[in-house]
Amino acid sequence: MSNTTLVKIVNCIEPFYNGAKDWDSPEETIERFLAFAKDSTVEGMMDFSVLRHGEWSLGEPLLKEGLLDFIRDKSGDAGVLWVGDSGLGKEAPKRAYITSSNDSARDIMAKYFAARAEALFHIRGNAPNGIAVVDSPMRRNLLNLSSVDLDMGLGYFADTIARAIKYAPDAGVIYTPKILTRRNLFEGATDIVYTTEQAVAVVNESIYKLGNFYSEKPLLRVMGRLLTKVYEFFSGNHHQERVNASVNSSAAYWSEPSETVEQAFNQIPEGLRSYLFHVQSPVGGPPGHNNRGEFKGDGFYDMSRDVGFIVGLARQGHPVQICADTSPEYFNKRGIRTTEERLKQIGNGNNYLKELLETVK
Repeated sequence: MSNTTLVKIVNCIEPFYNGAKDWDSPEETIERFLAFAKDSTVEGMMDFSVLRHGEWSLGEPLLKEGLLDFIRDKSGDAGVLWVGDSGLGKEAPKRAYITSSNDSARDIMAKYFAARAEALFHIRGNAPNGIAVVDSPMRRNLLNLSSVDLDMGLGYFADTIARAIKYAPDAGVIYTPKILTRRNLFEGATDIVYTTEQAVAVVNESIYKLGNFYSEKPLLRVMGRLLTKVYEFFSGNHHQERVNASVNSSAAYWSEPSETVEQAFNQIPEGLRSYLFHVQSPVGGPPGHNNRGEFKGDGFYDMSRDVGFIVGLARQGHPVQICADTSPEYFNKRGIRTTEERLKQIGNGNNYLKELLETVK
């Protein structure tokens, strides 16, 4: 079996929306992505906020009626699988916040996460184990809050994820708090979950809160855990399998000290590891591009060592996927406005990864 068969490449739908064209409908965005994905033999990472173009609020459907069926059916016809959903936190109600000390703010965000989980489950044809990537810095950063320090924020982050799982337990979604680059570093994004250690802390705390969800009171905690185990046994929903930690190559590169993908991955305990890897150039562009947006231009980051490690995991039997993840800020800062130019760069990044996959021994 070839390495390109062992390791699946994934692209996010976000750059496929033509923001310069006001009348670009969700259906057009979906069909544009599916045509590209089918031709490029890649899988999809959903971002429902791109399709909605507006704020979701409690009591409203996540997407207009019939759109989920449209996505599911068109994807099936194209043979494209939706691996997961990214950008969790964007387009949520204004009061919703992942790390807020306000219980209501976290609860509203959790319900929004749950709605997206159920939508992902639907477009995957009711297949479990879709990945929900919590990566919206604007709805998690502590800078926007008063009186919430890092340790408190990590606990609130975990609480939001635990609630989301409880609100949609049958969707079978696996949440991963995405590690982003640290604020005050080059193109830094966040002031919480910018290290593997912090991501693992959120995962562990989420699992703990799920196991004690029936009550946080000490006298009832043991009973709560017993009830949880009974629920897991009969429902098949195992909480410890519903949250894990993933690796983002750009965040690893800008960590202090700088890390390889392998070094970052090995910090995650074995039972908490995601095998979806987010890879990009260190400045947030498609793999193989330098900081001027040139493909294989002078100074581009060579990912051969990272890809070699990932292939090694796949050969051990792990379900490895590489999400060639490009931030919108990368395109915006380089004046890349047209959909055609964005897709050209994404295609170049995919081809670079495929070249590396083919050459790994």
